[in-house]
Amino acid sequence: MPTPFPLRTRLASSILLACSSLLISAPAAWAAETAAEQNEQLSFDIPAQSLDEALSAFGIASGAQVLYDAGLTQGLSSQPVSGRMDRQQALQQLLAGTGLSYRFTGARTVTLQAAASSAAGEALEFSPILITGEKIERDLQQTTSSVAVVDAARIEQARIQNLPDAFRMMANVRDADWADSGYIIRGINSEGVGGPAGRPLATVYVDGVAQTMQGARRGALGMWDVEQVEVLRGPQSTTSGRNALAGAIRIESKDPTYHWESAARGTAGSLDTHGYAAMVSGPLVEDKLAFRLAAERSHADGGIDYPFFEGMPRLDERKDDDYWQVRGKLLFQPHGEDGVRVLLSHSKSYDSPAYNDVDGPSGGVDYFDREWGHQSSALFTEARSTINYNTGLEITQPLGEGLALTSLTTHVKTETSRPSVDLGTTGEFDEKEIAQELRLNWDNTQYSAVAGVYLNTGEEKGRRDQQRPWETYQRRDRSKNEVDNYALFGEMNWHLTEQWTLISGMRYDYEKQDYKADNRRVDNASGTPISSLNSGGDTSYDAWLPKLGVQYQIDKQQNVGFVVQRAYRGGGTATNYVTSEVYDYDAEYAWNYELSYRSLWADGKVRLNANLFHLDWDDQQVNVPQIPGDFTSDVVINAGKSHVDGFEIELGYLPLEGLDTFASLGLAKTEFDEFYFVQNGVPLDLAGEAFPQAPEWTAALGADYQHHSGWFVGGDLKYTGSTTSRSLLEGAEKDRMPVYTLLNLRTGYAGDQWRVTLWANNVTDEEYYLYRYDEPGSQFASVGRERVVGTTLDLTY
Repeated sequence: MPTPFPLRTRLASSILLACSSLLISAPAAWAAETAAEQNEQLSFDIPAQSLDEALSAFGIASGAQVLYDAGLTQGLSSQPVSGRMDRQQALQQLLAGTGLSYRFTGARTVTLQAAASSAAGEALEFSPILITGEKIERDLQQTTSSVAVVDAARIEQARIQNLPDAFRMMANVRDADWADSGYIIRGINSEGVGGPAGRPLATVYVDGVAQTMQGARRGALGMWDVEQVEVLRGPQSTTSGRNALAGAIRIESKDPTYHWESAARGTAGSLDTHGYAAMVSGPLVEDKLAFRLAAERSHADGGIDYPFFEGMPRLDERKDDDYWQVRGKLLFQPHGEDGVRVLLSHSKSYDSPAYNDVDGPSGGVDYFDREWGHQSSALFTEARSTINYNTGLEITQPLGEGLALTSLTTHVKTETSRPSVDLGTTGEFDEKEIAQELRLNWDNTQYSAVAGVYLNTGEEKGRRDQQRPWETYQRRDRSKNEVDNYALFGEMNWHLTEQWTLISGMRYDYEKQDYKADNRRVDNASGTPISSLNSGGDTSYDAWLPKLGVQYQIDKQQNVGFVVQRAYRGGGTATNYVTSEVYDYDAEYAWNYELSYRSLWADGKVRLNANLFHLDWDDQQVNVPQIPGDFTSDVVINAGKSHVDGFEIELGYLPLEGLDTFASLGLAKTEFDEFYFVQNGVPLDLAGEAFPQAPEWTAALGADYQHHSGWFVGGDLKYTGSTTSRSLLEGAEKDRMPVYTLLNLRTGYAGDQWRVTLWANNVTDEEYYLYRYDEPGSQFASVGRERVVGTTLDLTY
């Protein structure tokens, strides 16, 4: 019998449906006003020039904001526009002969797109979405990979502040259950099932720079001045390598412009929420050298009380959510848009997220009293924060006839402190990676291909010093892991006919690890070591990762595809902090079988995409604590076999001018087929169980409407199905987390160069669990954030 939706879920759904009903009915009453606004006569005097510059001049003269993919305007020039006319007439004249059309999405907001068959200004259809994560640039509608995309317009409309915020728009994607973990893609934690296994299963890229594990948790993840977020669900091993079994996440910030533009933002809200941001971009040398600077800062109270830890030196870092980032980019094109392109980016960020751990009834409180410390020592209550440095240098040299050579050099450095709130424990993680990729892209009417070589060298250092009051010695643990990774890769889409495309790819991936550990116990009185264990080992792994598939173009608006590919993550060496011994774990491998469908309907007003998949997984690495409830006792165990089955269906609909709606539905049914281990002397057999943290069902629904007067309203709702708590791997009885639904609403007014937004997140104040350990005598959990209400002011110049 199906489980009925809880009251809060039904209430949230009713609110969003009511808003949707209002959005659909309201525009008819305002049709006459829209016509008056569009016919407003303005003065224009814009000479013929590069199209980017002309569009900037149009924006100043008309008070409109023009949004477009930079690739659309490359190498194009405008027609001169002079005299009095309305905005549509001016834009039609400006774009004449460019092959581009436009669509007003609000009173003063317009989007450019490739010209449709209908007259300019009358087309109401989805603009192409360029996907770059597969290293062969293509429109979303031509991909076979399941890609969830949040673009700049959606980021602004939905007030998306950070990467986890973007997940609320996506099926089969969610944040993990606590601050020191990853993200869940198709039921798989990006750091490994069960907890952080030490290396990613889905890498986060920021402006092409692959993030370290700590950087992916607490790094440059803010959404200010970001162009697009892509989440590629499912293995991406042919082009991304060893750390892409679950998928890949790519954040692309906006590039410098050859026209001047700037923006600023201020935010204030409940739970001491406040923040500000600014951006400026413009030319340093006309049409040759441009820059962009962006900065943001935010603060919020985490909403958890610590009644027994007040006054401790690092408590604020545990309680509060603090973030800042400064980013700079330089774009150099010495021979114009058709010549060599050099893009240099650098950022520095700081992230200290608030923890969401709470005590339960065994501590004398309810979980949603939101208190911590009744059952835990300050010594084991850490407050982690990270400083992250990203640098990327991308050089692209066109070679003619669809050929282009790209060099991408990246450097990332992450410094994470890990003290306890009372400083009884101190330590840090220091990570750095240098990578070089050289790839050749070939694109013509018959082939779309990429081939390349990849080199990466990295180092991870860990330190923890801890003084336990009942011990007469100090614990001093050190570790160092050096990893070298080399790969050759290639992928080709061969267009056999107008309808059939053959997809093939291969990657050879090799990695070598050199691991060392030093675990000491030092006497407090004399300062001499009581015991010392030095250990380590070298390991190496390699794999061939093939990909083969086919795509069939049913007609101009529909295609289907089927792809099979292999993925893997290398094994490794780690320290068992309970026994102070070093151990090895094996590599894991998976085969993924995926069917895709892409379509546009109703003259481009409806976009319907779907993927159906099956993943077979061998020797899956699972993080298991030896001591229940103590994450520092985790060891990596290879499960025998497991699998994941599911699908994603995503729908976009543009029912009328100014209204953008979306819906998505995802299923990810996970299961251990073979998984037997011994924990603390007790044998456990988890065959037949679902992966922890993996909801079978997720769904999202949303709408944003921009009226010509400047008023706008929108909302989104995310449903997350029941999950198994990670406590299953901690010796506890299986505990299923209840379903939950989160509703976010916003409304406001946009002027010519300003925008005020009133917003509310978790409108119904849903109380929900992300993790729970619910055994008699020991009950604690991680809970979701309560309702937050605020306002944001945006300015553009």
